[in-house]
Amino acid sequence: MRRVIQIVLVLCLGWYGAGCGGGSTALAPPEDHQPPPAPKAYGHPDQEMLEEALRGRHLGPKEVADLSDRLLAEGSSTFHNEQAMARLEILITKALQSEHKEASPRLLRNLGIIHYHQRKFSLARQELQ
Repeated sequence: MRRVIQIVLVLCLGWYGAGCGGGSTALAPPEDHQPPPAPKAYGHPDQEMLEEALRGRHLGPKEVADLSDRLLAEGSSTFHNEQAMARLEILITKALQSEHKEASPRLLRNLGIIHYHQRKFSLARQELQ
């Protein structure tokens, strides 16, 4: 009886090892496939525009005001990113120094919002008045 069980097990293992008569089941060697480089990810397309503006892309005061309005909208993740807030502060300050003053009230308001969130309350009070 023991001999019969051994023969059956050997036959089962042989049949299983042969892969039921099919071809080789070994996996092909991995190809040298490199994924494309990931683009620089920003949480928001406006973050990318902010970065480009600081690198030299020209934005007029109205465009800076629109950009800062979007970045400082309620619930924006910009408030949690100190680097983005500092960059936006620099961009708004540059825009305020331009000759065109039509967007100055919005820019001053947004600068006040930034200073308020940076806990620079006296500056924020001056800009928001």
